[in-house]
Amino acid sequence: MNRLNYLDGWRGLAISMVLISHFFPISGLQFGRMGVDIFFVLSGMLMSQILFVKRTPLLTFYRRRIARVFPVFIFFVLTLYSAIWYLGSTESSNILYTLAFLRTYLPASPGIWSTDVPIGHMWSLNVEEHLYVLMSTITLLSIFRGREWVILIGLGCASIVFKYWYIRTGGNQLQTEAVASHLLLSAGYFLVKHKIDTSPWIVLATLMAGVWCYSEYSPWFASWTLAPFLFAYTVNHLDALHKPLVKALEFYPVRLLGLWSFSIYIWQQPFYHWGVKEGVNSPGLLIAAIITGWLSFKLIEQPARKYINAKP
Repeated sequence: MNRLNYLDGWRGLAISMVLISHFFPISGLQFGRMGVDIFFVLSGMLMSQILFVKRTPLLTFYRRRIARVFPVFIFFVLTLYSAIWYLGSTESSNILYTLAFLRTYLPASPGIWSTDVPIGHMWSLNVEEHLYVLMSTITLLSIFRGREWVILIGLGCASIVFKYWYIRTGGNQLQTEAVASHLLLSAGYFLVKHKIDTSPWIVLATLMAGVWCYSEYSPWFASWTLAPFLFAYTVNHLDALHKPLVKALEFYPVRLLGLWSFSIYIWQQPFYHWGVKEGVNSPGLLIAAIITGWLSFKLIEQPARKYINAKP
């Protein structure tokens, strides 16, 4: 696939929202959750193209996913859990659950957001990995060939129902089945978007309405019932936006943040958890988080991806 600069900009927008939420929170808008969700819709669209349109062989698909995620993820987890083991944290006994992308499920107490170490952001990575497995499995079922969009959109709607059920029953709202709607709906819509006529004004309207869903002026349920549909539509039609807005997403610094976004997302959490949450908040923490993420990208993520993807 040709690289589209505005999609890197969309990633840059997503990580910027997470950083704003963590280091300089603005009341009235859920920047952090919106940032993760707009990344989810991008991921769903790209995975749908790779798996259901290009029909990339699964060995190639998983090798690329491993190259993209595992080197930085494993280095971070081993570094973090070694440190907390030395400091005597009981969370160190849960390292295998974290490495297996099961920490949002096991152990139930303390949960991933209740533990005393900075792993709360891993919930979104767990969702990504679980959905990679689910979507790649769907490609193996020939009965769904050509109708994958029905399954994906159906599962996306079911995820919204799960979310409501967990809210009503006090369940874990971070488990994959409750938060996968953005990714699944975007993946399903990608397969039928060519049948839908649109215009720059419609895409702009869905973008603005999606942002509104995360504001204090929207209904309490808007971010997980309406936003998945609005942002799925938006990201799939970004190329139809007004040219100045597309150019804004292609702004070089925003694109750079998008390129570094995974490493930044992984490494910013300790600065937030042990800094901001402990009452220490300064531009220096944000700068340190970005620099650490950039170093991770340059020294671990990028070299590992090139090495693994170069294998025959």
